[in-house]
Amino acid sequence: MDNTLLRIAFVTGRLLLYLLYASLILITLGLAYVLFSGDMDVLSIVTFSDSGLVLSTDRGGQAEAAKPLALGLLVFYGSKAILVLGCYVFIIRECLKIISSLKSLDTFRGDNIKSFQRVGQWFVLLFLLSVVQISQPEGAWEITLAFDPSYLLGTLVCYLLAEIFREGNRLMEESKLTI
Repeated sequence: MDNTLLRIAFVTGRLLLYLLYASLILITLGLAYVLFSGDMDVLSIVTFSDSGLVLSTDRGGQAEAAKPLALGLLVFYGSKAILVLGCYVFIIRECLKIISSLKSLDTFRGDNIKSFQRVGQWFVLLFLLSVVQISQPEGAWEITLAFDPSYLLGTLVCYLLAEIFREGNRLMEESKLTI
């Protein structure tokens, strides 16, 4: 089927997938560099906030005192960023499989049901990863539990779509038997 919207979605998904792969490689290499080289000077331009890692050109005097705590935060947020990007890679890959089946007019196949369920599971993992936030106000550790319901809403939508596709698959199988 030649559907322009599906073609745009597929191309956009592929570009996003390549961007996620590049981000994963850069974050992994950067984290490995700091951990294995012991070069802590890079931490003078990296700060942490609730949104994640923040790069800054400000090399203020407080960076030296915060380095031991900053290394722990770097490991935490670096690992969290790698896991979150990995989840997004798997979500995009499943979505691309679904788009491919829609383009080939094989919409209600069993693989699409499994793909929607897998995407729902990845959203649950993203929700769990988003719950814990760590910060270091004035040299102390502070752990915050924050609940973002958008991932749970995404999970609900994915499981609903899986059930809709399951019913479509059942109806498709019934129509094959009546012919």
